Amino acid sequence: MTTSLAVLFLIFHSLAYNSINFSSKLNQTI
Repeated sequence: MTTSLAVLFLIFHSLAYNSINFSSKLNQTI
């Protein structure tokens, strides 16, 4: 149970990090 929660947290964290990087790159191109 704890491991699945940690995996979900890692996946969510990486997704948020990727979206932030993507938005920053988008702002640079515009």
